[in-house]
Amino acid sequence: MTTRIKKGLGLLLSISIVAGTVLFNAPTSASSIINVINVATAQCMIAAGAGHSLALKEDGSVWAWGYNNLGQLGNGESGAGVFESTPVKVSNLKDVIAVAAGYAHSLALKNDGSVWAWGRNVEGQLGNGKSGMGAIENNIPILVHLPNTRDIVAIAAGDYWSFALTEDGSVWAWGNNGSGQLGIGKSGGYEPTPVKVPINDVTALSAANGHSLALKADGSVWAWGRNHHGQLGIGKSGEGAIETTAVKVSNLNGIIAIAAQALHSLALKDDGSVWAWGYNGYGELGNGKSDGMGGPGSFEDTPVRALNLNGIIAIGAGHHYSLALKGDGSLWGWGQNTFGQFGNGKSGAGVFENTPVMVSNQKDTIAIAVGRNHTLVLKEDGSVWAWGDNSDGQLGNGDSGSGVFGDIPVRVNGLVLLSPPTTTLPQNPTDTEGNNLWWILIVLAGVLGAGLVVMLVIRAKKSS
Repeated sequence: MTTRIKKGLGLLLSISIVAGTVLFNAPTSASSIINVINVATAQCMIAAGAGHSLALKEDGSVWAWGYNNLGQLGNGESGAGVFESTPVKVSNLKDVIAVAAGYAHSLALKNDGSVWAWGRNVEGQLGNGKSGMGAIENNIPILVHLPNTRDIVAIAAGDYWSFALTEDGSVWAWGNNGSGQLGIGKSGGYEPTPVKVPINDVTALSAANGHSLALKADGSVWAWGRNHHGQLGIGKSGEGAIETTAVKVSNLNGIIAIAAQALHSLALKDDGSVWAWGYNGYGELGNGKSDGMGGPGSFEDTPVRALNLNGIIAIGAGHHYSLALKGDGSLWGWGQNTFGQFGNGKSGAGVFENTPVMVSNQKDTIAIAVGRNHTLVLKEDGSVWAWGDNSDGQLGNGDSGSGVFGDIPVRVNGLVLLSPPTTTLPQNPTDTEGNNLWWILIVLAGVLGAGLVVMLVIRAKKSS
């Protein structure tokens, strides 16, 4: 994918997230630097919802598969029982640079900064000013009514709401606000057109079932929405507890990535460790304390460290499970494994892991996307692999049906998102608008070099 570089802040934020983690094995060649750029962009190229999946090709087209009852695949079709078990092209979309998937709706960010949406719209999650049963679906993409479409650098989708992040670090939200998950100072009802969230300096967003997370430029994490199982991480919880504006998550600093789903939250620190809080009934926090019985008292209302993990570069949260990608391309999972969500050959009622285990047969992974009960990964060769629940064809391998799932990775049919990794630097790399990419490589090399120097100085001081 050729990413338009006018979004300078968005690009540097993506690069800094990756650069801050690859310093464990800092790249020493130009080809390695190109691969760092690939990893930074790859996380925006796959997305998983409740029963559907999305993928972005490097030509800017979007592909979708899985359940399509409410038009969430965006191919002009919808209806009860309608699904696609192999990828289909989303209609009328081009020049896309990021995708996101909610429970039954989808989002796409174009390189001109505009945001497009399709699928369920009962709660106004498509952001076109409509909501209610009369606006139940749009089976082709429509433009979200944002006040300035040229400033958007990132998107996120919760179950029934949506977010857009602007170049200056401000946030816009729309859709369901029943638990205050939009963060706009009130709860209840819907917001069918985008409203500004009172928070600033944000670099990343994640939206779950009833709560939301924001990562700030200073490495702190902020949360709002439902908090009955401690999923906001503020040291308190309770039935009916909500926060309608952002509150700071306790005891966290140096965070470079966040993830949230259902009733728990995850954060990745710049030292490669993973921290978790919220519901832990199935071991989804990875701290070894759950018995897998799903009891109502099984939660942590402040962050705890997931055990036996280091060198992590990406994280993902599912309904009751979690995943982490290591710098060596291996994938680790913990929590509920009923549908084979880990891809390690195990599944069934009562199957869970309360500490991280390695997912089998997965190497050279550069991006992960975690849905309700299924997982997608993008590999270096551009192929997409999937495992977990496949009742609606969301694994994309041509299979589907009630009770159908895959507990080992299967390849999504006919889908290649990226060209093979570059091994030699091209003579004069330019994007489609003639912008010389040499400057990007030089800037990135400077970022990595400066980071490495700082790290070496800190280590020297510690050892002296």
